[in-house]
Amino acid sequence: MIVVVYDDEEFEPITVIDLPGLTDRDLERRPHWLVAAPPQLDGVSYLKPDKAVEPRPFKDSIIELHFERFVRDRYGKRQIRWICFTSATALAMKLEPAFLVGQRPAVAMLREQNERLLDFFSRIVLR
Repeated sequence: MIVVVYDDEEFEPITVIDLPGLTDRDLERRPHWLVAAPPQLDGVSYLKPDKAVEPRPFKDSIIELHFERFVRDRYGKRQIRWICFTSATALAMKLEPAFLVGQRPAVAMLREQNERLLDFFSRIVLR
């Protein structure tokens, strides 16, 4: 399920994420879900042995998502959608974004261009 995540206080969109396997039925049964945030690097080089890195506490890397049901009648047909909120705005921005259907062709084109540029520059540098 592709979900737009909104800030719980301001109702501003934060990001779009993919939660594979999550269904309407799951949300009906349980509207609160926890998602792990990616590891935080904080600009510290993890490759240098002279710098000790303190592990983050587990609770600081979890994003709580709360889903609320939105129902509307459209041309006599009942539509049910889910709106996702979180209060962990900063952590939610670190989640890997999933792009909306209309954005995917442009994103695919940009990724292809980036790969070509990377290939071009790597051939120049590795000569």
